[in-house]
Amino acid sequence: MRFTTLFAVGLSALALASPVAEPQDDIQDPSPLALEDRAYQPTYYVISCQVTASALKYRTCGSSTCPAVGQYTKGKVLPVHKVLRNEIPAWYHLKNGYYVSSQYCSVYGGSAT
Repeated sequence: MRFTTLFAVGLSALALASPVAEPQDDIQDPSPLALEDRAYQPTYYVISCQVTASALKYRTCGSSTCPAVGQYTKGKVLPVHKVLRNEIPAWYHLKNGYYVSSQYCSVYGGSAT
């Protein structure tokens, strides 16, 4: 019992000696990371792309593991909503909601900068 009492008194004294961190109101947002320091590359916008392969499958998501819904023929110009740079190669998210690989569709009438 004596040990329990000493432990409780010691714990109380320790709690009084250890200051509690006060919340800081002046915390500033971190500065934005340089593009090369980001683990996930941001999205870049383009106007359209032109199919360079003889046939280019369009998919339900930006990955070759997603099901192909159909295909476009060589020379077809596709309106691009955005470029997904988190995959290699990058994927173009088309304005119709489908995705195509950037390996087989070159930027047309705009730039991916």
